[in-house]
Amino acid sequence: MPAPAGSTSTTSPGSAGTANAALAQPQNDAAAAAMANAPPGVSAGEHRPARAWTINEAALQIIKESEAPDGPRLNAYAEGKRWFIGYGHAGAHRGQVINRTRAEELLRQDVAKCEKVVGQAVKIGVTRNEFSAMVSLCHNIGSTRFRKSQVVSLLNADQRSQAAQAFNEWTKPISLALRRRKEITLFTS
Repeated sequence: MPAPAGSTSTTSPGSAGTANAALAQPQNDAAAAAMANAPPGVSAGEHRPARAWTINEAALQIIKESEAPDGPRLNAYAEGKRWFIGYGHAGAHRGQVINRTRAEELLRQDVAKCEKVVGQAVKIGVTRNEFSAMVSLCHNIGSTRFRKSQVVSLLNADQRSQAAQAFNEWTKPISLALRRRKEITLFTS
């Protein structure tokens, strides 16, 4: 999918003076939390193969806040013809009820699938924050869309700033704009 006009930037992430720079400003403490929760011996900016990372708590929080701001949805709900439960877990059925523990388990299962997809799609070394932001995006848009996204192709071309801005291609419906800003903030921190 081609990038929307004006969605790429030749400036570095977080630089002042551009319209896109505002998107890189922290909206909450997600980026600080991600850096504080780095495993021992791992610096926040360390690059590793994507398959070497697991999602960090900051990205899990983005998913939880975006999918279920009032806590996990313990009763199945329909969106279109599909049924969901917990933190946006697809494949539920009408009348299904779970508890919070099961909602967390389903989220971890869904995230593990996305970690694998990101690990396979991304061919260059990334930071844990970059990886985690992409896992959140994959969780939201699905594996196929993620693999075909400009985020992946630009990142694999080592165009990190443009890859960060490509998250903005996935802001429909508009309610996803805040989630994308949080993911961009995490990706660029």
